[in-house]
Amino acid sequence: MTVSTCLDKKLTVLGAFYGSSMHTITASGSHARIPAHVEELIAGRSETGTIDAHAVQPLYTGMVAKAAGMAIAFGIEGDTVTITATKAE
Repeated sequence: MTVSTCLDKKLTVLGAFYGSSMHTITASGSHARIPAHVEELIAGRSETGTIDAHAVQPLYTGMVAKAAGMAIAFGIEGDTVTITATKAE
């Protein structure tokens, strides 16, 4: 599934169906980025030891991924961010 907007942004989701062992999300645009500390929060760690309203979603996403036996990886190249979830080994 690909969604494009008139604001120079594009979102693509691959493999997002029940039973898939890999899910990939790419977001492209002039402001695409990986937010600060999100990778640590996905891993279940908070730099400060506290969780605020901005940290809840990535922390919970990491908990759900772990419970589902998935590993999440981030990548950025130019103006494209890629988030991949794969079955953990």
